Amino acid sequence: DLADAIAASWQGQTVPLPTAEVARIADQILWGLSQAESLGRAITTGYADLLGVVDGEALQEYRHQVQQAGQKGATIGTVMATHLALVLQAGDAQLVKRFLATITTMMGKGTYTLKKPLEALASILNNGDLASAFASLELFSITFAQSMTYNQSLNLTYILPKAVLGFHPERRPWQIETLAKVVKVDFRLAEPFLEGLVKGLDLLAQKQLNRYVSQGLEKYSHNKALGAKFLALESKLGLDTCQAMQVTVPLIQVQPQLNRYLKARTGLTVSARPLSDASTSGIASTGQPCVCSDGRYIYLSDEIRHFPEKEANHRLYKQMTRLEAGYYEFDTFAFDLEKALEFIETRGVPEGPFRQPMLTDNGDLDPPNEKNLSDLEQFYRYFPNRDLAADLFTIFEHGRLRNHHA
Repeated sequence: DLADAIAASWQGQTVPLPTAEVARIADQILWGLSQAESLGRAITTGYADLLGVVDGEALQEYRHQVQQAGQKGATIGTVMATHLALVLQAGDAQLVKRFLATITTMMGKGTYTLKKPLEALASILNNGDLASAFASLELFSITFAQSMTYNQSLNLTYILPKAVLGFHPERRPWQIETLAKVVKVDFRLAEPFLEGLVKGLDLLAQKQLNRYVSQGLEKYSHNKALGAKFLALESKLGLDTCQAMQVTVPLIQVQPQLNRYLKARTGLTVSARPLSDASTSGIASTGQPCVCSDGRYIYLSDEIRHFPEKEANHRLYKQMTRLEAGYYEFDTFAFDLEKALEFIETRGVPEGPFRQPMLTDNGDLDPPNEKNLSDLEQFYRYFPNRDLAADLFTIFEHGRLRNHHA
């Protein structure tokens, strides 16, 4: 089974490995199996993932580090074989150095510290988020370099990885850095700070969060209890300070107001919902403030921090809702394909752009009258460049709606 896994990984390689390198790989796999089956399989999987992806220098680094770790025990050897392969695939020498240094620091507490943090690191690397990977390794290194009891360190092996994976991907790198800043002062502040994030600190932009944390750590240096409460948003001063600094507006704060507006404006049962709820409808977020609808709901970004002022972000929610509501109010979605084509033909528009059979990417016929498409989507397919047709329609339709709103 292991031989088949390695052989499969070699298929498709343009440059075959030297015979001596093949022998070294086989020897290390057999050595790993002699220590523990789990280690041998981890080494096999590691090489299978690396072959054809990294250069010979990286393979040599992998072999050396796995051998050293395996000599300390099968458990640490398996951990190294599994996770170093993923780190090496990222192709960043500094990340490898940070990873090895962090492993050494965490091993000072015991192998029990490695499992959950490295699983979180693997998840981050699988998503290609190198910035968060660097920040996470720094966080783990700073944390487990401190003096603490077994129970304290065991608790941190659970709460820190969970927190890291729970951060929003767009904010994760700098939120991890801020968490590391807090932990560096005292690892016991990790939980209060994470509680504060859940209660509202998560809505602060990067500069504001750093400023808030700096104030909290300053208070902690004078009074530990008050400083911890400030970071956990358990004091009135903390709540007031956070609210004053907040520029992000979550949809949940304005949703009732937007729903009342939609009811009054359209007279329909259409209501506002977060864009994350639209994933099953095939609607994806672009990462920018976004609005769209499916006939039942108007989907808006879960939160908006586009502008540096909270009020401006609040207004943006209103404007996007007003724009989308205009489609319902002024019958954009009532577009009738047959009437449009009849209008075009009576105006004597040349046949050129119309009635041409459209082809799919596979070269198959793509008839404009597919039943699962709206009239608008079918209309766009009568044009040789359907994307351009859709863009132009949207531009002119927005102009029409603006005139109606005026």
